[in-house]
Amino acid sequence: MMAPSFSFRWVLLSALWIAGSETQYTELRTYTTSAGLAFKLQCSETQNVSWSRVPDQRLEGISGINIQGGALWFLPADLSHSGSYSCLTRNGDETWTTIFDVSVENKTCPRFNRKDEITRTKEITCLLSHIFEIDPQAQVTWRNNCHPLSVTNSKVLPINRSKDMIGLYTCFVSFTFGGQHYSAAQTTEIYSRSKDYVVTKPEIIYPKEETQKVTLGESYTLNCKALIGKNDNRETVIYWDTGLKNLELHYNRSIVKEGERDYMLSTLYIPEVTEEHLYTNFTCVVTHPRGSDSGNVLLIPVSQNERYYWIGVGLVVLLILLCAVAFLFRVDLVLAYRAVCSSSAINSGVHCCHC
Repeated sequence: MMAPSFSFRWVLLSALWIAGSETQYTELRTYTTSAGLAFKLQCSETQNVSWSRVPDQRLEGISGINIQGGALWFLPADLSHSGSYSCLTRNGDETWTTIFDVSVENKTCPRFNRKDEITRTKEITCLLSHIFEIDPQAQVTWRNNCHPLSVTNSKVLPINRSKDMIGLYTCFVSFTFGGQHYSAAQTTEIYSRSKDYVVTKPEIIYPKEETQKVTLGESYTLNCKALIGKNDNRETVIYWDTGLKNLELHYNRSIVKEGERDYMLSTLYIPEVTEEHLYTNFTCVVTHPRGSDSGNVLLIPVSQNERYYWIGVGLVVLLILLCAVAFLFRVDLVLAYRAVCSSSAINSGVHCCHC
């Protein structure tokens, strides 16, 4: 299987109760590869899977894409293949939907999907075992920062623990599959940590512990903001949870930069507030291998008296605005009234009373 880009992370997007007995989960994975390379997506070892291109496009007829043994193959990847692909897997009462976000770049060497610290590494292994299973006679070549190396036909590249070895190392594998010749590649970054290198856990900025008033039948949104920890290596995940299986959660995620710090934003959208949403703790969770943090929002109903109060305030404000307009344009209103009255009097023969 193609190794994901180093930005790979999986997110549990939703867990809901369907038909009273079926639980559905959604998982997100991110992959990056280069055009012209073969790679494989596989969400389950079972054969009982269903693939499609998001939102709902069948894969039959798309050049270069094949489904074999339950896996999705790009033979080879093309720039037009960039997009999202959905894999549906059923296992008893559970249904898993895995969304693969695939980005195909016009580069010779793919982005790194693995990182090793120089002082802890003696050798680099080509992480394309699924290719070697298909073709044990596959040919291997190596590149450093995309420049060819003299090492050939070795799945392992030995390195010494010096800073001269820092950089990107890519193994290229030429193999035969289904009678056709393809190439696959995988990149590892070798890096060195500074003495002051530190990894910190993420932190929820908002919400902390909040109570928000909502109206039944109306839509509502909840917002969450989290500070991403230092040197998180893109392993930070943010999601919403209620602990209830009967509530379907729809939310998005994004990353923004403010000054020197990175933040994660997530907005939870409730299409229609129901009784099930009331007095429920909506928890925004941000997690990282270094640690996690969370914040809660409790939804309570707006009282009828408060609702009537704000309606009354709105009517009073509207009345004040109308009076202000009438005062500012009183001369124009009087002249307009006289003009209309005079015209009406001429047509009907009735005299108007002038102020």
